[in-house]
Amino acid sequence: MPAPATIQMSRVEFKKQLLFVTSPTMAGQEIEALLQRSRTLQLTVAADGTSLIALMAEYEFDVVLLALEDDPVTWGHLAYIHQVNPKLPIIGCLSNDDTALAAKAKAEGVTLVLAPPLTGERLRRAIARAERAAEVVPSPLSAQTLHEIALNLHASLDLDELVETAFRTLFHLTPCITGRLLITGEGGHFGYEGNLSPQGEPVIRKMSSEAAAIELANLPEAPDTLTHVDGHQLHLQLRHGSQRSGVAILGYPRRIKLTDVEIEGLGLLSRHLDHAFRNALQYRAVQRKREQVFLINEVTRQMARSLDLETVIADIVEHLQRYMECEVVAIYTPHMTGPQGENFHIASTLANRTSVIATTLQRDTGLIRETIEGGETILCRDLRQLPEWRGHSTLSRSKIATPIWLDGTIEGVLEFESVRPGAFDDDDCAIAEDLALQVSVAIRNTRLYRNAQAEHEYLQTVLDVAVDTAIISTDPAGNIVTFSRGAEMMFGYDDKEVVGTPILPLFQDSSLFTSIEKLLDGHQVHFGGTDVALKRRHGGTFYASLSVHPLRAKRSEGFLFVLTDVTERRAQQEQLLKLSITDELTGLYNKRYYQDLLPREIARAQRRDSTFALCYFDLDGFKRFNDTRGHVAGDELLRWVGELVRSVIRRQVDLPFRYGGDEFVLILPETPAEAARRVGERICEGVYQRFNGEVTVSFGIVEYAGESAEELTIRADKMMYAAKRAGGNRVTTYTSGEWRFQSGSWPAAPATNSEQPTSYE
Repeated sequence: MPAPATIQMSRVEFKKQLLFVTSPTMAGQEIEALLQRSRTLQLTVAADGTSLIALMAEYEFDVVLLALEDDPVTWGHLAYIHQVNPKLPIIGCLSNDDTALAAKAKAEGVTLVLAPPLTGERLRRAIARAERAAEVVPSPLSAQTLHEIALNLHASLDLDELVETAFRTLFHLTPCITGRLLITGEGGHFGYEGNLSPQGEPVIRKMSSEAAAIELANLPEAPDTLTHVDGHQLHLQLRHGSQRSGVAILGYPRRIKLTDVEIEGLGLLSRHLDHAFRNALQYRAVQRKREQVFLINEVTRQMARSLDLETVIADIVEHLQRYMECEVVAIYTPHMTGPQGENFHIASTLANRTSVIATTLQRDTGLIRETIEGGETILCRDLRQLPEWRGHSTLSRSKIATPIWLDGTIEGVLEFESVRPGAFDDDDCAIAEDLALQVSVAIRNTRLYRNAQAEHEYLQTVLDVAVDTAIISTDPAGNIVTFSRGAEMMFGYDDKEVVGTPILPLFQDSSLFTSIEKLLDGHQVHFGGTDVALKRRHGGTFYASLSVHPLRAKRSEGFLFVLTDVTERRAQQEQLLKLSITDELTGLYNKRYYQDLLPREIARAQRRDSTFALCYFDLDGFKRFNDTRGHVAGDELLRWVGELVRSVIRRQVDLPFRYGGDEFVLILPETPAEAARRVGERICEGVYQRFNGEVTVSFGIVEYAGESAEELTIRADKMMYAAKRAGGNRVTTYTSGEWRFQSGSWPAAPATNSEQPTSYE
């Protein structure tokens, strides 16, 4: 939201401080009573010289009301006041009609002398003169001022801009000269320090998250909005109901006392600050989530561009470094080495790159070892606090190390390093774990590709020497001259039957005729590298890789046709394609294939002006089940869920996917959300019955309504987590602006393969 143009805020003044110095003959009870009701003067009483010295040393006063007596004590008080602050206004109060004393007091710089009797209306006028002498201009926190404050604080959702606005507001509304804002949110703690510059501008510095957390932890949860600390400090609680979102700690150059109006005004200000910071933190969390989704999409896109692990990881670390705003990103893969035998893949922007890499390789084995042995993410907010780093020079200060899991085994460690202590928080750890999962997928795909590539090379070698390679030579007109044994076995013809006949009839694909005719006519030099479908003499189709080369011999010329049977190779390629889109454990499609198919399904729905249901679900209690029963039992559970999913959906119509971990996705074409709910109920029923409620399902359904793939995915994910937040073991749908939950004990038995549905109507 754009900031409003040029808003001027009214300043709220604290009461001016009045020091009333009494005397033994003038107790001043009536004066004290009237001053207590003054709207602009805050009363402090000094009964003797000792209290006068103590008070003036501790407080900064704006005006003094002095009881005048013709004795050394009075003149001593007056001399001391002049010594401390020569410009301080002094109002003298006479207890008798002593004109000589009045004249002497005026000569000593007393600005106003009041004659007796100092009671009633004359006393009230005296107080009014004291107020004018103190130059107090009352300015309560009006509705207009509050409106201006609210506009300023809610003008932006950017956290840094809000912090600057908050400090400007606090420094403008109160006479504080220092301040600290300590904010707590879902992403951790935030702390900012501010000082008022001589030019009247706030100078702001961000505190480390650790320092902010420690100070917040040491601050008591005060029940009141305002809390005084030693008179020079004010704690302004930012709270929503009983929950505190933060504290503003204001520092003053003198001890302060607040009126009820000022307390009420600062209370209203604290609520505005609380709302503004909550909104900014929520906006920051949403933006962070969007950036995370974008990053994962970018990483996935990089994985799709290449199956070479070195290339993929190099692209991944480059993207991660930009997103995480860190100086070093490293992927340690102890089981996979690069061309020079290294097992670190590093991206760095530090000035001394060589020393960083050497430090990482030589000194940082401890955290890597702990991560691999413990199998959990490690967040180190300051490396220099670790015993093994003390006494060593390191540019890196904070680090995240998270394991890369693949099929229950740690394949490596993903690291992020920063030169700033406390640069990472718990949100960054969660993102690192998601990204480590993507890296594991890249490693898996690379292994599949390398294995398939090795198999392909092996098969190609076998084919080169096997009899399933056909070699046919022709004359320049295209008549067969030789027909090899491999050709006989491939086509089913004897060489005597085909020698001397045209070669074209062997090719059943008419689209090849034009190219071969051009070759025979001399308009094309060579032809090759094309897989063609061929018919055997006695029926059946086979595939061969065809290449044609011109022959230039001394006694003859013509063409050499080489056909290599690639039927088995094509089958291997189809199998490779199946492996690349199928989850190995469950047999369902994988996340990568889901990301390819969802945009296609959206395009198909748009062409047909139809809809489809997108279902997200995961297993409640799976982690506990996996931890207590073991990974083998956990894998068996996931395989069983895959079989259950296939049994309740329409074969060759619906598309089931394992999204990752214990999360699954269904795309149900031509299916509204209400019909899809029955699918979700059957899956919930099956899992509940099979595991007696130890493991259940949170199932979310959305119906396509014209949004993008990313928006639809986010909406489906929210539905799933809505079911989970509602207690799990339920189906959540959202259509036409209406939420619907379905839950229960699921007494019905799951469907079997014999009950495979053909529709959900």
